[in-house]
Amino acid sequence: MKTIKVKTSELTGAALDWAVMKLDPMCDGLEWLFDSDSGYFFGVCDNDDVEKMKCILLPHKLSLKDRITYRRKGLDFYSPSTNWNYAGKLIDVYQVGISCPGTEMPPAPLKDWVAGVGIHCRHCMTGSTALIAICRAIVASKIGDTVEVPEQLVGVKS
Repeated sequence: MKTIKVKTSELTGAALDWAVMKLDPMCDGLEWLFDSDSGYFFGVCDNDDVEKMKCILLPHKLSLKDRITYRRKGLDFYSPSTNWNYAGKLIDVYQVGISCPGTEMPPAPLKDWVAGVGIHCRHCMTGSTALIAICRAIVASKIGDTVEVPEQLVGVKS
């Protein structure tokens, strides 16, 4: 799988979800495999006691029929940049602080959402939504200003 470097502040969609997945304790133990036929990344658990496929990245490409089929198999669609069920848990894990647009911050009110990690809100990142800002801040705090992501994910919405 070929990867490319992307600035954390510019991560969006599936590339941002991929970077967060690398840090998410809920994804610990999953091996992510790319299926070139479908264009999907699957999170696979190698524990014999559980079904092999557990998670899928890039749910936007799935037809409604495929989404229903995968849901019935117990597969989850991983997208913390658009789903509070994932990002909400990460706020607690990484102690993320959030400020909304319009908040008075010198020298001018904020135009975007801002999120920072830890008690002093370090590694602040902005985003057009709170979820994007949260995810970027987590990635910046743990990986840094740039991150390597699979080239198939860059520019793909989640």
